[in-house]
Amino acid sequence: MASFRFEYSEEEKAKLEAFAESQGVSKAKVICWLISKLPGEELPKAPRKEPSKRGGHKLRISLTDEQYQALCERTALDKWQSPSAWVYSLVISQARDMPVLTDDEREALREAAFQLRRLGTNMNQITKAVNQDPRSIQHLEAINFTAVAELVNEIGALAENIQLGAVKRWGL
Repeated sequence: MASFRFEYSEEEKAKLEAFAESQGVSKAKVICWLISKLPGEELPKAPRKEPSKRGGHKLRISLTDEQYQALCERTALDKWQSPSAWVYSLVISQARDMPVLTDDEREALREAAFQLRRLGTNMNQITKAVNQDPRSIQHLEAINFTAVAELVNEIGALAENIQLGAVKRWGL
């Protein structure tokens, strides 16, 4: 294979590099193609790149200024980190037919579950104490079980409202 050397300006170099990169080929390949170009012959296509393991596939959308502004308002209203995160969550919720929760919603559900676990632990401790010493049954009289039941119902209603809100937000 023959080789040759030539000089070109920095501007020409930048143009050649940009074109080669846009086509996904080397600068040498572009020059060889230019030399051997026949009418109607196209630059050989670069092999299709596999999606990266990290990011997977990417989609791009174009929006008008009005549409983008509406998207930004919705993103802020729903307390998402960015418009991209909101659109991603919308797509995933529709594809999986289940809502995607915001960070605040997930934290509220974690807190509700934590409170229920604490309540359950306390009830177990009381039950154990009564079983070990029947005389401690008088302590049960001091517990307002109606208030405990109301608290459990309140936490359950909060969790249900969070989930229903997410379902409604995503139109599921």
